[in-house]
Amino acid sequence: MKSEADTIFALATPPGKSAIAVIRISGDRATSVPQIFAAKCPEPGCFAFQTLVDGKGAVIDRALLLFMASPRSSTGEDVVEIHCHGSIAVTKTLLAVLAGLPGLRLADAGEFTHRMFHNGKTDLLGVESLADIIDADTSRQLAQAWSQMQGALRDPVTKWRQ
Repeated sequence: MKSEADTIFALATPPGKSAIAVIRISGDRATSVPQIFAAKCPEPGCFAFQTLVDGKGAVIDRALLLFMASPRSSTGEDVVEIHCHGSIAVTKTLLAVLAGLPGLRLADAGEFTHRMFHNGKTDLLGVESLADIIDADTSRQLAQAWSQMQGALRDPVTKWRQ
């Protein structure tokens, strides 16, 4: 059964071959994930270059790990990101290891954003603006989305309420 208390993970970059892929982990167990790969969790706000190995000691990848401590993260929870090579084999292996860990589960679509909202990191207009930024195809759409993210609608509405 899924719970908001679960530690979640997902590929944060598009699937497929690429130079870099980012796997995001959010929740109470995020800081223990690097140990699974025989690596150390970096200090909060810092990157660390680490070799990630599987349970048999075989190298999966050499990757940058980033740790953002609660409440100073995008979700308001502890967040660890794995910035690895974007080969299908690397991402598939890392995701499979994460999926096999107790207390971790693959995030549902939009679940990181839901946690941002739930933990007071953004409001509904911020959620909608983020979706617009992700969906922007043109520079005008992107400018409009950032305008909304920075308060173009929120600020006047807040003043009206007061």
